[in-house]
Parts: sequence; structure tokens; C-alpha cells
Amino acid sequence: MRKTLPAAVLALTVLLSGCGEAGPSAEERTAYESRAAIWGVPLSHIYVTEVDGYVQATGGGAGVYADDGFSDHYAAADGRYFQLIVDDDPEITDDSCTSTPVAGTGTPAEVACTRQGDGWYRMSGERHEYAENHDGLVIRANAVTDVPTDALRRAVENAHPATVTELDAMLPTCTPEPCGVIPRGDTPSGGDMPPQDPPHVGG
Repeated sequence: MRKTLPAAVLALTVLLSGCGEAGPSAEERTAYESRAAIWGVPLSHIYVTEVDGYVQATGGGAGVYADDGFSDHYAAADGRYFQLIVDDDPEITDDSCTSTPVAGTGTPAEVACTRQGDGWYRMSGERHEYAENHDGLVIRANAVTDVPTDALRRAVENAHPATVTELDAMLPTCTPEPCGVIPRGDTPSGGDMPPQDPPHVGG
């Protein structure tokens, strides 16, 4: 379990980190929860992380994982990337570690599991991940084995709930409020027909 800072230290850290670095206020939560609902993700599951050499992917890399978990991707300049996954699946334990599938592998025949720090390093086939339990959530960094193990561990250890600034940059937007399902605009109004491409769009 990740260690929790004393309240006074945590408050000072937020103040020193500058404007816009805290999570949403009670008044703001409803708006952010509505935007997160477009993905089908609880706001409490949206985390971000920092790892040297990797940047948060753009262009739709973030969104729902499984039923209502959260997933995002972080890429290196050479094309390697890892997936950050935050879900409320049952917590991993020493007993369940080898029987819990590694993300992206389905139900593997074998999972190698090693306790590291506050979490577990896990490997199955060509994929590996580092996982920790945190406040009722399981946080994992998952990749193919060309991503170094220590990068996966740093990704999980550095993961934190997204701040207001990060939420504004990540979450989908909608107008007018409140958010709902974003209309595609290309579905026929009647009948059981496939979406239609508007004429003279895209050349």
C-alpha cells in the first residue's frame, strides 16, 4: 500500500505546487463526473503518472478499461509504450497474484509473480506489468517486455489522481451541459440501417 503523507504536509505540497494542481472541488466534481461519464469511467479512477522518457499519448489514448476501469497510454520517442490501468477489481494478494491474469493476455496458463516494494512484478508470455493496491483500486502499468521493468514500477509509484488542470486536458467535452451521449450525427433517424457518410465530406 502506498504511504500516505500527513495532512499538513499534503496541504503544503498542494500549495507549493502552484495554482490548478489540486483535484476538483465539491462544486466542480459534478461537471467533471459528467464528462468522465462519456467514457463510462468513474472520476475516482482517472489517474495520471510521470516517467522519464515517456509522455502521455494524445489522440484518444485514454478511456474506459473493461467494465468501468480507466486506461491511458504513455509513449517513448522510439515507439515503445506502456498502458496505465486503474480498476476496482479485487485487490491483488500474494495468494492471488499467480492466478490473476496479466492485462492483455486473457487467461494465461502461467503467471510469474514476484513481490517488489509495495506491489508485485508480474509476467506472462510477452507481456509484463507492475501492480499495486491503492485506496480500493488496483493500479497497473502494463507493456510488452521491451519496456524496462523499472519504468513500469515508476509509473505505478508515481501515479496520482488527476488534478483539475490534467482533467481539463484529458476529459472529453460536451455542449450544452449536462453531458450526455455525444450524438454521432450520421445515424439514420428511422429503420435498422448502418451509419451514413454525409455527401461531399472529406474530399
